[in-house]
Amino acid sequence: MIPLYPYSFSVASDRDEVEQWRESYRENIRCQQFLDKRISELFDGWSLHGEVIDEACAEFGIDRVGWVFANTITGNDFDGRYRQDNKIWAKTAYSIPDEDTNVNFELRSHPEIVNGLASQFRDYLLEQDYSEEGGMTLQ
Repeated sequence: MIPLYPYSFSVASDRDEVEQWRESYRENIRCQQFLDKRISELFDGWSLHGEVIDEACAEFGIDRVGWVFANTITGNDFDGRYRQDNKIWAKTAYSIPDEDTNVNFELRSHPEIVNGLASQFRDYLLEQDYSEEGGMTLQ
């Protein structure tokens, strides 16, 4: 599993960590594509069947899945279809750099489906008793 690189390209460049940034960035896009594909496959028009969160976390890790959800929600903060509790979580869970490249790994699925999955993801975090000092917060 490729570790999440949580810093901007500028920081990676200063630290001589550009390759780690690139690997992580490509994996962010792969995670976004995986989530959108599973949503497309499992959403029947009324409900989402399957264990999308479990599958995604097993494939990409909790941090990256959260990163993609938070990036999608904060990147669309203007969109009233995203629920306020998810907007607050996304802003406090991660500090996401590189705003100019983040659009490339925003989920393309409907905001209400993303809302539901983001809420499921937050519940998953609580079930896993997952928190990381200086990282994700469970709000």
